[in-house]
Amino acid sequence: MNRIIFLLGIYLSIGTCAFAALSPKQPASLYEHLQEVNKEWKWASAYFNPSVLATNVQFTDDNQRIQTHLALVTLALQNNATQTIVVVQQEKRMEALQILQRYFQNGVFPVNHYHATRQPYFIDNFGTACAVGHLIIETGFNDVAQAVHQTQNYAYIAELKEEKALLQWAKNYGFSLAELAWIQPTYGPDYPRFWDDLGEGLNGEVKAIFSDEENGKVILGGSFTMANTLSCNNIATWDGFQFETLGNGLNGDVESLSIYNNQIFAGGEFTDELGNNFSLAKWNGNSWQNFSTPTTTINVLHEINNELYAVAGNSLFKLNADGNTLSNIGNFDAPVHCMATINGNLVVAGAFTEVNTIPTSFVAQYNGANWQSLGNGLDNIVRSLSIYQGELYAGGHFFDVHDDPTFGLAKFDGNSWQSLLDVTAYTAYAGTAETYINSLAAYETDLYVGGSLNIENGTNIGIYQAGTTNLIPMVWIDGIINNLSIYKDQLYLGGTMSYVWDSGGGIEFYNNAMYMDLRAVQLKLNTLLEGAYNPETGLMSTGLIDNGVLPIAQPFNTAPWNYEGTEAAASVERIPDNVVDWILVELRDKEDASILLDSRAAWLLNNGDVVDITGAGAVNFYNIVANESYNIIVRHRNHLALMGREDFMLPSSLNFGAPWTVKGGEEQLAATTDGRFAMPAGDINSDGVITVTDFNYFVTEASLINGYFNSDCNLDKTVTVNDFNLYKGNISRIGVSEVRY
Repeated sequence: MNRIIFLLGIYLSIGTCAFAALSPKQPASLYEHLQEVNKEWKWASAYFNPSVLATNVQFTDDNQRIQTHLALVTLALQNNATQTIVVVQQEKRMEALQILQRYFQNGVFPVNHYHATRQPYFIDNFGTACAVGHLIIETGFNDVAQAVHQTQNYAYIAELKEEKALLQWAKNYGFSLAELAWIQPTYGPDYPRFWDDLGEGLNGEVKAIFSDEENGKVILGGSFTMANTLSCNNIATWDGFQFETLGNGLNGDVESLSIYNNQIFAGGEFTDELGNNFSLAKWNGNSWQNFSTPTTTINVLHEINNELYAVAGNSLFKLNADGNTLSNIGNFDAPVHCMATINGNLVVAGAFTEVNTIPTSFVAQYNGANWQSLGNGLDNIVRSLSIYQGELYAGGHFFDVHDDPTFGLAKFDGNSWQSLLDVTAYTAYAGTAETYINSLAAYETDLYVGGSLNIENGTNIGIYQAGTTNLIPMVWIDGIINNLSIYKDQLYLGGTMSYVWDSGGGIEFYNNAMYMDLRAVQLKLNTLLEGAYNPETGLMSTGLIDNGVLPIAQPFNTAPWNYEGTEAAASVERIPDNVVDWILVELRDKEDASILLDSRAAWLLNNGDVVDITGAGAVNFYNIVANESYNIIVRHRNHLALMGREDFMLPSSLNFGAPWTVKGGEEQLAATTDGRFAMPAGDINSDGVITVTDFNYFVTEASLINGYFNSDCNLDKTVTVNDFNLYKGNISRIGVSEVRY
């Protein structure tokens, strides 16, 4: 029991909150977390004190949660056997449990490559076996494990009752099939893309996002006074790197945005400096122009056929030709929430059932002169409209006031509406009363949906693909999404979120807005440089940027790299202040690593993260195919290059500080005094070996100061004996053949 208490000691105890799928970071009882990993805990909990299992915990990531599951199972099985076994079986059982203990302590588990829900993986694409598979392999029965891998790789142990070789192994080693089923973990989905932040985000709710591609910016409106570190007043623009204000902003929440005649229009409920109310404002590039009518809050704006429409309360207005006044063209019996264009007509949708006394069912169309219902209408409130693959889609409420299922997500085929989801599979996000889609955004083959809904293994945002009947989860997110918008192949979202959990349970803070690059194939990579690493802080030094010697353009355009990429910061001010240096990442053919397929120069941050020059939190590649495997090489100017131990499927997340990730393992890495591993310093001429040739290069730069020098192995802008000592400590190291020039 002391061991259990020790395991629990590393977690923070907080109150509980219900999730459709329980994130490792989400506070909940230990029993709930264990059930997430393995449903067999429903009966196995009899082995442990109920008060221990009821303890509220949370985990750093899913790996830590799986480790805890295996640790507790191992403890229970060491002390209990559910069948009568002879001495030989008992000895083999204890041998296997010792192997299991080493396995979970190592903390390397299979990756869920293909499933959107938690799933067993007997052996994954990287050759990593699950706990049961590992036991079978390590006891000398690799053929048995491979047979399961080839035919039943994603099966639960309870489904393997016909696998005679597996059953015989279990008998020989004193395990029942039920015990093996209890050991076997499941693994959460490995989401294929990575989110990025807008600096420090916004300090309040984002209610509207509009993509202004013509002027190269994203416009955000809502209820906030700070954008990153910039003071603003409920509205700001983002150019991919920084925010800008629009004059003094607007005094009141911005509910809607649009571009019309190359001018920004903002709708909401505002007051001017004299206390006068208005609901529509126009930014002409220098100042805001206020419209005196209507005075009711404008919550939807939409441009169609070079005309601007605005919804105020339960009425629809059109901006007149003078550009200064609006005319009423429609009155509804309940609010309008969204507008779209289909076949040149204006479509409006919301909570109404009639317009200008014409009966409708939550959706209607206007041809510029007349109103009419659109097909058979829908059966509940509509919150969003979008054109996806040439057809009109609507997102809205999943259940009516009587909790009966309604459309949720539907498409219009030109004649009638068709519901697309089994809405009973979804519930409202924690703390909210209703399940609904707030926003839709189409990009190529995917329709992105955001709102208030629990999706298995995710919350509030998912992907719909034509012809399917379910949503694919994207991430666990802690707030409701108000808006989705596509800008230059990037998906932006805004709402009330403050952070998200990634697929491994890692937490990232975004503060009400974030974005994702949809076109790039991404590699999330972490690596350390021995020369710059400080074991006392766990970070690398930023001496190059601090002393103003880090170049704004990538430095790999000379021999031996001869890389022709144009990666560069627009200015020194655009370089993140926690950058250590430039890194070159290469993707090579999975069969022949001598064939270079794509390269990218990127920033190395002081925590080891390698991030794209665009500001993305991962390295973006644009010349390769997603969901294919590649050999990966990481290069630096004066540290020994590293290569992955095998080909990895992209998108992916890799840690090149883990010996099992790197070809050659610990021999290719430098051990730090705090137990971590880094790229070895001293390959000053970057040829993949550390020899006297590097010393000769060092001699030519010895005693140079205030510059960007290849011999500066500790990256402090000077070449001194400290750099020589780093070289000396690694002399005669040889990189694997694939990284050598």
